[in-house]
Amino acid sequence: MSTPAARLARRSSAPALALALLATGAPAASADPVVTPGNGDLVVDGRGFGHGRGMSQWGAYGAADAGLAWPGILDFYYPGARRASQPDSEMRVWISRDGDGVTELPARPGLRATVGRRTIGLPADAGHTAWRAFRSGDTVVLQYRDAHGTWRAQPIARTASVVFSSPTDTIGVTMPGGRVEEFPGRVMALTEGGRTVTVVATSTERYLRGVVPNEMPASWHPQAVAAQSVAARTYASSYRAQRRRAGSVWDICDTVRCQVYRGTATATTSGAGRVVLDDARATAAIALTSGTVLETPGGNFLHAEFSASNGGHTVDGGAFAQVAKPDPYDARMKNPSWAWNRSIPAATFAKAFGLGRLTSAQVVARDGRGPWGGRVTSLRLTGTTRTVDVSGDRMRQVLGLRSSLFTVTAAGGGTAPSGSVVAGPRPSGGSVAVVAEWTGDRTPDRLRVSNGRLVMERGLGRGRYARATVVPGSPRTLTRVVGVGDVDHDRRADVVAVDDRDRLVVLRGNGSARVVKTVTLGPGWGAFTRLEVRDVTKDHHADVVATTSNGRRVVYAGTSTARVVRVGTSAGR
Repeated sequence: MSTPAARLARRSSAPALALALLATGAPAASADPVVTPGNGDLVVDGRGFGHGRGMSQWGAYGAADAGLAWPGILDFYYPGARRASQPDSEMRVWISRDGDGVTELPARPGLRATVGRRTIGLPADAGHTAWRAFRSGDTVVLQYRDAHGTWRAQPIARTASVVFSSPTDTIGVTMPGGRVEEFPGRVMALTEGGRTVTVVATSTERYLRGVVPNEMPASWHPQAVAAQSVAARTYASSYRAQRRRAGSVWDICDTVRCQVYRGTATATTSGAGRVVLDDARATAAIALTSGTVLETPGGNFLHAEFSASNGGHTVDGGAFAQVAKPDPYDARMKNPSWAWNRSIPAATFAKAFGLGRLTSAQVVARDGRGPWGGRVTSLRLTGTTRTVDVSGDRMRQVLGLRSSLFTVTAAGGGTAPSGSVVAGPRPSGGSVAVVAEWTGDRTPDRLRVSNGRLVMERGLGRGRYARATVVPGSPRTLTRVVGVGDVDHDRRADVVAVDDRDRLVVLRGNGSARVVKTVTLGPGWGAFTRLEVRDVTKDHHADVVATTSNGRRVVYAGTSTARVVRVGTSAGR
């Protein structure tokens, strides 16, 4: 799964008829033109983030902003499903990030271990600094770490599992690498596939407090967060039912394979530096929808899938209440995933699919629903050694694309005649372009620097662009465009660029392709090997991610004044 949501606004006349035709099953689109690599790159322009089935999380946000309450949001994304109430019950979560085959806990007062029908207290003194359980042979053993750091056996009966509990109902688990994560309920060291897995057993409603704010920002509209809580509760209940029928020792996992789950807090081994992860806004949304799930008319849990963004059109999930139809809410809230762009070397395609040298690419089939004729169902790649047909989902997986809703064009190209419409991902001159939505019309535009000024080629749809014009209000000292995003969170896109003194420049937009104010930050930005603009901190302020020569990434968070402030460094994305 991923995250963010969508909604429907109906109007009469021809546009409404066109939407209705798309929703009832348009025929598959015809093949796109054949594309040759040109200067060596192919450019992929895409829409959305994720599989597009069920609820769009950005769409839910947009729908809430448009006035829909959480039941209406769910009715739009899961039409025909009925709302039902279920009692709170146990949810067993596999903590897959604790993947070393050992369940280790810091020793804390009140900690207990249950083996079979026997429960024993686990000391937390100078001679007992930590406890762990793991599989040895055909049984699970229990050990403690003494004051000298030596692990020693705690005699217990032969067992396939050890269950840890605490009177505080919160237990710390030491992850590989030493970080402690605290979880509600019980922590179980269970045997699966010949090794020990760590499983947290808690109530469904308490489980959701570790899911909802990690799947959707809790700062979003409360009605969108409430809709997310119902979708997450329903999805988890459906997943649990399937797993229990299969006899699994856990009900759901903690990653995007299932739903992202985090515990109640993180801390050091000693408990110092504790950071609470629960969010009161998410907790309120969960309480607002307490126990509510979505069911089919037959009384089964709906497999309530959701993804970050559907790019303006939901996908037929092949299951009840997951229909394909236009989604006008997906782009309402300046969704950064609604339109995206990547330039990919032809050599990358050739290596990934064993083509020798790539000579051409062509989208030969789409599902007929959405921009460009819908999601790619088949792409033909022709090389010097062979030709292969791959699905859009396979392309997405191999090349790390955000979705299978995309079009492919060739980089480069000649100069377009004055007043003409140009196609392709790069401008006819000047620096490399950034493709993003800048004018407020929900169609990606192309932005670059020419003679020190910000230049725009307004998007006309289907990969076409109008003649380049200088953006009013642009300074005359720019050298390149870094990216586009709402840095100051005023719901108007801003352009981030670098000037001829290696300073970062934020060009605050007015929502209709004019710069209203320029914010210039300190020098030194040219030292980074790469700069990107995206909302890393999930607060709806676009951030700047700067990559150093040794591969480390430095995050500079956007602020309401359109300045960016350094907030952290990481080794990877």
